[in-house]
Amino acid sequence: MANLYRMRSDGSVKSKREIRALMPNVSFPGGHWTENACDLVGCDLVHDSTPPSSKVTQTVELDGAEESDGKYKQKWKIVNLPDDEAASAARSYRSNLLAQTDYLALADSTLTQEMRDYRQSLRDVPSQSGFPHDITWPSKPE
Repeated sequence: MANLYRMRSDGSVKSKREIRALMPNVSFPGGHWTENACDLVGCDLVHDSTPPSSKVTQTVELDGAEESDGKYKQKWKIVNLPDDEAASAARSYRSNLLAQTDYLALADSTLTQEMRDYRQSLRDVPSQSGFPHDITWPSKPE
């Protein structure tokens, strides 16, 4: 991810481009901004952090920065997709899981009962009561 900076004046997180646009009469150093350059601009470097895991029906978005051990790190939030997008994402994920077992359903191959049950459970995902935001995904048999 591109370097981001937390503005000390209001806590907002901005890119170098956004900071330069806010201060058109300031000459900025190229490359990585040192701590001294950040002090002059009034910002702090925001260090990368690992985004949290999310469900198929969610997205992870940057939500500013938070201080940890004297440094600012990326802060994340998980956002549920709107129902129509969540349903589409869940169906797409389900279709991908089904496609991964399609080769087993060829005419010259015999499916085990466990695999038949798994594939049927995948087809039944949209009929679950919690669909699309609360889905119990079936486990693929070995």
